[in-house]
Amino acid sequence: MQYMKNKHIKNHPCLTHANELRDICKPLHKIDITYFGYAYITKQSEFSVFNNHANFLEHYLLNHYYNADIHLANLNKFNSYLVLD
Repeated sequence: MQYMKNKHIKNHPCLTHANELRDICKPLHKIDITYFGYAYITKQSEFSVFNNHANFLEHYLLNHYYNADIHLANLNKFNSYLVLD
């Protein structure tokens, strides 16, 4: 089962198209924006994420940090938060 999860993560568009996303976001560097991220949560609590730093996203997904994501706080009713550096 863990293999399937990792295989699914490896097929995330942010990972499979990392170079293209990095290139698309390069103009933002001119105004000192080096990180672009987007999160979307449906009314059915489905969470989608998109960003231009593939290594961060892979780490985030593999370690299940979405379980303590501030974007999902209202859905998960967290009592405490995980702080990532």
